[in-house]
Amino acid sequence: MTTSSVPIHVLVVDDEPVLRKVFRTSLAACGFVIVEARSGEEAVEILPQHPFELVLLDITMPGIGGVEACREIRALAP
Repeated sequence: MTTSSVPIHVLVVDDEPVLRKVFRTSLAACGFVIVEARSGEEAVEILPQHPFELVLLDITMPGIGGVEACREIRALAP
């Protein structure tokens, strides 16, 4: 459970719906605000719209893949 009165926003990036659901359910139960992306490309599109304190990123996704998505996400981060 988060101890801060300010919610912590987490971006969960995974191409597997079951894994996203597990992360969403577990983290939301602890008070985190969860946003999901199904791909690295979608994560890169979402990032400018929301401030995130944490990004959980699958590195073995199809498309740009997790490592390249991480590079692009870091380049967009303030």
